[in-house]
Amino acid sequence: NDDSVRILFPLAGVTGEAAAVIAIVDTRVQQHRFSTWTLYGELIAATLCAIAFFLVWLYGRRLLIAPLSAIALEIVGMHGRGVLSPISSPAPSEEWALFLSTFNDTVRSLRDSEQRYGALFDRAVDPYFLLDAPSRRVVDANPAAAALTGVPRERLVGAALPEMLRAQPDGDTIRVRRPDGTVQIWGVAETAVMLGDRNMVLAAYRDLTDREALAQSQKMDAI
Repeated sequence: NDDSVRILFPLAGVTGEAAAVIAIVDTRVQQHRFSTWTLYGELIAATLCAIAFFLVWLYGRRLLIAPLSAIALEIVGMHGRGVLSPISSPAPSEEWALFLSTFNDTVRSLRDSEQRYGALFDRAVDPYFLLDAPSRRVVDANPAAAALTGVPRERLVGAALPEMLRAQPDGDTIRVRRPDGTVQIWGVAETAVMLGDRNMVLAAYRDLTDREALAQSQKMDAI
């Protein structure tokens, strides 16, 4: 039959010569049918893969990409404002829920610490200046510091530490002329601190005028 295809596979024997021949006989119609079904199978497999990819992308976008995008937008917003705040976006998974919980707890702890520091700093009787270590410019000053210099707190922040409050290298006391003209003796103590990644200096001042006057009086009495 001219429509048939015969494929022969010789099998070698012990001596190396052909001991048997396997013949596969098929028709061109059957081969065409087989190749057609093979093509259909490939198309179906490709279609199923495309559908699976679309479903993974769709649910992945809804369950993972969209929540992570919302979290990223909140973090970018914090960076722009320069203020940390808890993340309110829902977590896309248990791992992210643990991360967000830890992050939010850390932010709340930092806020509590800042509030406690702010309360102590603002209510202190002694003047305090928080200085940027490299530039020695004022980052913050409490109300007592503003009263000492006679300069509003808003004007002190960002400016250089007033000349009259700069301690000499060989001493820890300074003579300060107050806005009312009186001259007082103040002790100065500076402490290096780290706030985030910034090197700061906390400069604390204490009025020693009465103590110095008492010491001078005792010296005069001794004479």
